[in-house]
Amino acid sequence: MLRPGLAVVFLVSAIASADPASDKQRAGELAAESAQHYKRGEFELSAALLRKAYGLYPEPNLLYNLARSLEGMGDKAAAVEAYDAYLQTAKQVEDRGAVERHVATLKAELVDKMARTRPREKPHEPPPPPPRNSLPCGAAARCPSEGGGACLYTGAPRGAS
Repeated sequence: MLRPGLAVVFLVSAIASADPASDKQRAGELAAESAQHYKRGEFELSAALLRKAYGLYPEPNLLYNLARSLEGMGDKAAAVEAYDAYLQTAKQVEDRGAVERHVATLKAELVDKMARTRPREKPHEPPPPPPRNSLPCGAAARCPSEGGGACLYTGAPRGAS
């Protein structure tokens, strides 16, 4: 059982960590750390830090930077999602047209990649040979031998199966 004084400490601690100003400051620190990793080509670390920063303080520019990091990792699909989220949440994007064109280029590259990696269809197989008729000798056409004897096509005796 918690003592009343201890419960107050936990409550004050929880309220302090929910302070928007400190969340904004921490998100800024994470974004700055992310930028250093981005410059070193450590895109995975950069993206992880930006996700954490955005979780603390949902600033649209963090989504743009996340998209750049994801693109650096080669994850174009996730980059497109982050760019789209940026364009939807940012109130004012001065270079909106350039970002939209870039997103369109990434989407086209994804479609092209899907088309190239799609399994190719097997070449059309020729149709099966026509069924043989029901002559006992198995000849494909009417056996010209009349009244017995061997089939002129196969040499098999008439009536042989």
